[in-house]
Amino acid sequence: MIKLNGVTKIYPGRIVALDDITLRIGRGEFVFLVGPSGAGKSTLLKMVFKEELPTKGEVIIDKRNVAKLSRKDLNSLRRNVGIVFQDFRLLETKTAYENIAFAMEVLEFRSKEIKKRVPLILEQVGMLQRANHYPNQLSGGEQQKIAIGRAIVNHPRILLADEPSGNMDPETAMEIMHIFKHINEKGTTVMMATHDKMVVDIMRERVVELEHGRLIRDEKKGGYDYGY
Repeated sequence: MIKLNGVTKIYPGRIVALDDITLRIGRGEFVFLVGPSGAGKSTLLKMVFKEELPTKGEVIIDKRNVAKLSRKDLNSLRRNVGIVFQDFRLLETKTAYENIAFAMEVLEFRSKEIKKRVPLILEQVGMLQRANHYPNQLSGGEQQKIAIGRAIVNHPRILLADEPSGNMDPETAMEIMHIFKHINEKGTTVMMATHDKMVVDIMRERVVELEHGRLIRDEKKGGYDYGY
């Protein structure tokens, strides 16, 4: 489903973010991207929805070269990629319900479908009882659950997450991970960049490790550290 063929990304100043990465991720996989800050994890995620383009190599999604997509095809791709950030990026003036509804409005869902689906999404992420609360009335973990709900309004085939459990206590982090796993079990491919050793060691999913932009480990059912 997702293929990176010899992908290198060099930023101005000869800063190498990714160095000759070749990687295959199948439909429905759950993949952790691990490695120190600056290893290239976020850059790799950005390649998948064409926020960044490779300096060399190619990114293929569903047999299509992302760099060569027309505007129409790129919009279609992005409608099928959900994104979750560490800093939530919720609209502070909208309730939990309204944040998710607004995401659906942007995607041009009909009002009837929005009213039907938003409560279902809130229930899926365990936030139905907090539907009318604003972000400043929610904990960090609760805000992240709303952010996840917003990311899955379109039943995306791919869900990208960049440090989604950062700065959370262990119990909340695992709650967030169980939501991601439930989404994954419904067929969505999940790629997650994380520094959260506890989460990776407990989840035992595929682990792809980067260091200085190079792929140094690709392990099925791996831990955060090699040989765990």
